[in-house]
Amino acid sequence: MAFRIHDSVVRGEIDNRVKGVVRGRIWVEGRTEPVLLDLKGNAWPDLAGSLLTFKNPLRRVPHAHLDSLHALQRGSIGDLTEPEPEPDPRREGILRLMDQFPGRSRR
Repeated sequence: MAFRIHDSVVRGEIDNRVKGVVRGRIWVEGRTEPVLLDLKGNAWPDLAGSLLTFKNPLRRVPHAHLDSLHALQRGSIGDLTEPEPEPDPRREGILRLMDQFPGRSRR
């Protein structure tokens, strides 16, 4: 069963600069030390070969079973890709305006 901690993540870094290896640290609300990642595999092409750092801007909720989360996570990476950007109403308005002019590129 999956251990979903997304509401508890404070910040993190995920490093896939070595082919076939993903390492990282994820700081979780309620823990003083980060959860360490030592995973086999690669991110999807948009993140493969890079170091990703992130910070959760939302209010964090400590996970009810945080004490059972092992400090070192080993295994296979699974799917790791950058999420689709949130829709921007200003950009959508510009794209609709551009649609009114034939021959103009939308992207």
